[in-house]
Amino acid sequence: MQLNVGEFLKNCTFYQNEGAYQNKHISSMMMYKQTQPLIGIAIAMVLSANTAVSWADTLNVAVATNFKSILEKLSVDFSAKTGHKVVISAASSGALFNQITNGAPFDLFLSADAKRPTELVKQNLALASSQHTYAVGQLLLVSNPNQGVHFKNIDDLKNYHGRLSIANPKTAPYGVAAQEVLTALNSKPQLVQGSSIQQTWQFVVSGNSPAGLVAKSQWVTAPFGRIMDIPTDLYSPIKQDVVILKRTEHMKAAQALIDYLMSDSVQKKIHDNSCLNYRTNTNSTGTSRKG
Repeated sequence: MQLNVGEFLKNCTFYQNEGAYQNKHISSMMMYKQTQPLIGIAIAMVLSANTAVSWADTLNVAVATNFKSILEKLSVDFSAKTGHKVVISAASSGALFNQITNGAPFDLFLSADAKRPTELVKQNLALASSQHTYAVGQLLLVSNPNQGVHFKNIDDLKNYHGRLSIANPKTAPYGVAAQEVLTALNSKPQLVQGSSIQQTWQFVVSGNSPAGLVAKSQWVTAPFGRIMDIPTDLYSPIKQDVVILKRTEHMKAAQALIDYLMSDSVQKKIHDNSCLNYRTNTNSTGTSRKG
């Protein structure tokens, strides 16, 4: 609400009698005492309104595609609690990193790895003190039920020679993890590379590829097909780090978002969405089940 103290005071007319000076003086003093509390309230309301506006910032957040849907849900709660608005831009971590190094106006970067946030700190583009591991991802094998390909155990993946979607290892951390799994198993499928983990997922859902190694968080938000957990000892931990970029003009709001993401209650929400937080990362067994 916009209030103008000047207009308010102008409308607070002090009535004076045309009688003796004493009567006018007393009348003026009485009216002043009556209007003084209202003037104080008006000033307080203006200051409160101006302060609220100054504290409500808009954060431009670059986020890895595997965490996009989760962040969209969390940002609604964050905005309700703080008043800050979150504008999300999602792509592969590599693509976002390139945008940031070329001057893209982001306030925070939620990567799907720790490598790129660390590199931004080294390049003096991000605050070292703001870097935190907000989640640890899991790799999942998903097969399209309409393509006639099913994996009962990890040996089936080892011996598989058909089409398999993975994210591009050059730009997507989940692609790096997928490549590590295939190398560890000495598996040689026909690879179909997606530019991001989201495109990799879309290849499987659309049937362009009968199976794919994707982020488990993707399946949790949109269950599809038949799935198999990939043992975590077959790939390096997918530590997903967040960092504040030095170009931000909303440092307090950016720090507030990090504090929110790292709080115990939100870490539990992230864990429940199967993007495991770093306190509870466990090893999976590699067994197949229907989604």
